[in-house]
Amino acid sequence: MAEQTHSPRWQRTHAAIQYAYTQLILTTSPERITVAELTAHAHIHRKTFYLHYSSIEDVYAECVRIISDDMTSHLTALPRPFDYYDLSRIMFEYYTSTPTIEHIFTSPHTRRTADDIIAQNTLISRSIYNPYRNFTPAEQELINTFVVYSSVNVWRRWTLSGKKVPMSQAITLLGRLIEHGIADLRAPYEPDQDAAIATYFAPATPSTAPSDSDSSSAG
Repeated sequence: MAEQTHSPRWQRTHAAIQYAYTQLILTTSPERITVAELTAHAHIHRKTFYLHYSSIEDVYAECVRIISDDMTSHLTALPRPFDYYDLSRIMFEYYTSTPTIEHIFTSPHTRRTADDIIAQNTLISRSIYNPYRNFTPAEQELINTFVVYSSVNVWRRWTLSGKKVPMSQAITLLGRLIEHGIADLRAPYEPDQDAAIATYFAPATPSTAPSDSDSSSAG
């Protein structure tokens, strides 16, 4: 970003560019947004854009940083050590805080943006508190991938399915899953009941037309 005195006018223009960018990514993949499209949407001249940014990639990077920093402010307020009930609550509340944020984390068109934000938040979260520090860096990467993307995908499914489960219940269920695993949720095996369920979901047997020999016999 070009060096610039941050006058009130500069700050307003800068905020207008970021706002225009976040509005564009509601309908356009970030990779497809051009400087010409952004400046037209922000109602500024192309030269004005370059007083604030060196490239469209710089706008993207700052958009990711702003959202990541905003979510980080909620993480840093948590008492240590925090657990996955706390983290699930922060994620659910923040990801649904505005239509733009919710879109970024649910739309296939902004999956790269969501992944970049998630990666930054994971690094910051682990710098605050890393419960997996006794594992090797390679093992920590696997653990973090499991807990982070399991959590995000549960939130995505909850959102895309119409938020049928109350948020507080979804947060508790996710926290329980991550903290204790799926074994804690298993119902005891009941042969009669499970056999009935299996029968219900079994594919229907296709009916067979009578063969020629059957028809002949019938005649």
